[in-house]
Amino acid sequence: FRELVSAGAQIIDIGAESTRPGATPISALEELERLKFVLPEILTEVRQKKLEVEISIDTYHHETAKMVLDLNVNWINDVSGLADIEMISRLKSSQCDIVFMHNLGVPADKNKTISADKNCVDEVLMWAHEKIISLEKAGIAKERLIFDPGVGFGKTPAQSLEILKNISEFKILGVRIMLGHS
Repeated sequence: FRELVSAGAQIIDIGAESTRPGATPISALEELERLKFVLPEILTEVRQKKLEVEISIDTYHHETAKMVLDLNVNWINDVSGLADIEMISRLKSSQCDIVFMHNLGVPADKNKTISADKNCVDEVLMWAHEKIISLEKAGIAKERLIFDPGVGFGKTPAQSLEILKNISEFKILGVRIMLGHS
């Protein structure tokens, strides 16, 4: 954490669950158990030293979101694409920024991808546009939204590369764009 901040990181995304292909999902309780060992210490240091860094929590569990929102984290990064209505409800009453990611399943499954006969950029754009409309109808301001096209989640390597090559097309959504890759 300290090395990232000293190197100039502006946002640090903390996750307690792997979403790599083949990963075993964990419960919200296990996720909270893992986070409780690092998050309070990080938040205390950020506040005491007045560090200019925002803290993002990578979770799709609404129970985890409730706990970390009570600690005033800056972002929730939901790799499920805000699939849980309870998560949307929790986020609606908060002030944090919200990352929502396109996917065809969490954890990622290399055998479940956008059909090869479809334009992957158009497919992801259409999904994001519809999601933004539904989130706005649910009471979440568009200014709080950040879209992650989900490199590797439901996309072949070639499709992920196509998204990267055409990332400027996502500007049409009118929200910030974030690329999470590993």
